[in-house]
Amino acid sequence: MQAILNRQLSAAPNVHVSALDETSKQVKDLQQAQAKDNEKIIGSLTDATGNGLNSNVIKLFKEIQKVAVAVEKRSITADEAGKITTEATGRRQFNTLKPRVDSIKEGAKDFFTMRGFLDKTGIVKRGSGGILSEYLDRNEAKKKYVDQRMKTKGTTFGSRETFAKQFDSQQAIQYDINKNEKEIKNLRENGATDIGLKRSGLLDKRAQLATNLAKVDPSVRPEGFDPKTGKIKEAKPETAVEQQNKSKSAKVIPFTGGGSEAPASHGSEENMHEQNRMIS
Repeated sequence: MQAILNRQLSAAPNVHVSALDETSKQVKDLQQAQAKDNEKIIGSLTDATGNGLNSNVIKLFKEIQKVAVAVEKRSITADEAGKITTEATGRRQFNTLKPRVDSIKEGAKDFFTMRGFLDKTGIVKRGSGGILSEYLDRNEAKKKYVDQRMKTKGTTFGSRETFAKQFDSQQAIQYDINKNEKEIKNLRENGATDIGLKRSGLLDKRAQLATNLAKVDPSVRPEGFDPKTGKIKEAKPETAVEQQNKSKSAKVIPFTGGGSEAPASHGSEENMHEQNRMIS
């Protein structure tokens, strides 16, 4: 009997070691399998082809890009064009040679006579002069505009030549705006409806002229207006993360206390604000 017991005791350590070896092998196999699964998951998430788990993320990102591009820029609205037009028509229009000639063509019957030409252009006005004063006033206004822009310009844009060209462009566009508005007024006075004005193309011309003026005149630009494209940049929609953060910061979580002996004041407004500050 003792011999049998001795044999069993001597064999027990070998059995224990064998079991440990088997368990260790199983753990190692499981670790290797888990590592392969992790590699597959990581590869799927970073797959740029969009064939794995990352496909939904890629598709979602592309859709967000489309939405952002679609709402990023828009044309000037009719109301904005009207405001710019009102601003332009309220400014002084210098009665230089071109406006005088256009005015003459509309109604001066004696323009093509020598005396009539000198009178209508203001070169030798019947009874007085005029055109020289207009040019002098225009040059003075131009100098004031350039000086003002030079004093307020930034460090990356602007020169006297650039601002002088802007002034000339503004004057030309303002003249066209006044001329277009005069045509609109004449049509309205003769019974034209909004539909008729739309068909005439004068309202579209108003919007285009307003856009052109906003490109060269910062003082009339709507908020977000891009002078290079003539479009208005709008705020992009919030991302899901931004919306979640905003929602999180807006929450007020009451602090109810930490035990049966906690005082009732732990639920006070002060504690709620403190708890909210800590999680935001």
